Amino acid sequence: MAEDIIKGMEANQIVLIIIPNEIYSDAIMDIAKQLSGKYKNICYVSLNKLYNSLIAALEKKGVNTGKFYFVDAITKTADPNFDGGKKCKCVSSPSHLTEISLEISAGLKDNKPDCLLLDSLSTLLIYQKDEVVTQFVHSLVARLRSANCTTFFTALEGDTQRNLIKQLGMFVDKTIHYK
Repeated sequence: MAEDIIKGMEANQIVLIIIPNEIYSDAIMDIAKQLSGKYKNICYVSLNKLYNSLIAALEKKGVNTGKFYFVDAITKTADPNFDGGKKCKCVSSPSHLTEISLEISAGLKDNKPDCLLLDSLSTLLIYQKDEVVTQFVHSLVARLRSANCTTFFTALEGDTQRNLIKQLGMFVDKTIHYK
């Protein structure tokens, strides 16, 4: 494990994790493993990795995927007939923020997660303008706080100069620079 991102965390915090571009894939697996060691019910919002590939990568790293349910915004773009069953709710595209928001809200209500990992804000910035993603995140943070869900947003270090990442300081309780 590289860096303990959970150390010093309080319940119900909203955290932004800035990850160097060159280690992003390994870091996100490490973060998921750390979360699975502390939290009982985790919502993983995947915006950039196909469900089956993500599950395989998590299991390869020894992550207990039984603690996770997924909101997947990418698999349907590659396989329109994919059915994730009870553990994976799919939306049509990472560009459809309303769909993503509705699935997260339904998951908060139905599954009552104690933790949410959103992978990643940088992916959303590929599909939407900074202002649109900022509004989405602001709205999402309010719902996550009222649901008492500790939340980890991730972003690439290369995006730290984007307006969204700069403005997130107003919404999050803590920013961690993953090393």
